[in-house]
Amino acid sequence: MLEAISWKEYLMGTGIVALGYYAVVISIYYKNDVRTLLSGRFPDQAEKKGKVDWSEEGSKDPMEELETVVSDIRSILEGAGKNAEKAEILERTGRILQNYSGFREPAYRVAIRNFLILHSEEICGLDFSDGELEAYWEHKG
Repeated sequence: MLEAISWKEYLMGTGIVALGYYAVVISIYYKNDVRTLLSGRFPDQAEKKGKVDWSEEGSKDPMEELETVVSDIRSILEGAGKNAEKAEILERTGRILQNYSGFREPAYRVAIRNFLILHSEEICGLDFSDGELEAYWEHKG
């Protein structure tokens, strides 16, 4: 039976079946994308994936802003040195965090709190607790 089919016919048949298979898969899973492409309107990649372009005027990338705030906090800790007092560190970092819009986001707040706890002990020898920092920030906020 297989001797009756030539290689050319076999490859042609396999190719047609494969094309049909991929046409069905694309029509099921990528229906909206195909419609958009066929309409002649090409979506912006950032818009399509739900990403925000932070290069627009007046908007900042939250991660870059967080890095700046963390860098400022590190400068405060290094400037204060080993003879720093908790109240002074809390006051100075509080002034920086007042202007930081991302501080209201829980993830960024936790990152800043963990950074401050770890590095204040490492750089200044001060031991802050989670509760102590949160209580101060709630009182000031």
